[in-house]
Amino acid sequence: MREMVKCCLPVIVFPSPAARGEGGSAHRYEDLSQSAATVGVAVSPQGLEQRFTETAAGLVRQVLEYAVEQVIASRPAAIPILQRFEGVYLRDSSVIRLPTELAEIWPGVGNRCGPTAALKLQVELHFSTGQLDGPVVQSGRTQDQRSPFQQEELPAGALHLADLGYFSLERLAQDDQ
Repeated sequence: MREMVKCCLPVIVFPSPAARGEGGSAHRYEDLSQSAATVGVAVSPQGLEQRFTETAAGLVRQVLEYAVEQVIASRPAAIPILQRFEGVYLRDSSVIRLPTELAEIWPGVGNRCGPTAALKLQVELHFSTGQLDGPVVQSGRTQDQRSPFQQEELPAGALHLADLGYFSLERLAQDDQ
């Protein structure tokens, strides 16, 4: 397992643009092999292909979950107009494409060529304090309305900013209470 971590983790977690899905599988593994070489790991494209297993995907998931548990904060924003609110909360998500071989573990939204693999990272920034919550790792198929942050009750008088993917009449009514 230690060999797999040393060999695959840097190139799985930080793949190059070509490794994120452009071209066929052979090109992705060749590119990942070259990326591994840049961090001092010699592995063939065939060796990488053999290591892309459910166990490897589970390892990547554990590494991501550990990494996102770290507290991230910045300086609070001192914008006078925002000080009238009881907190300013920004919510957003990002989708990261993964190799198609991971579609059973990290299902994406799919496309006309068949199933895809992706993960979604959900975050919430407490703009008035600088505290960042998340990212919470979800499958790429998960709708933004199903973000765990959508269940949080905000303080009365708070400002909540998010894109339309988070819009829900039920949530709007709840926030109006």
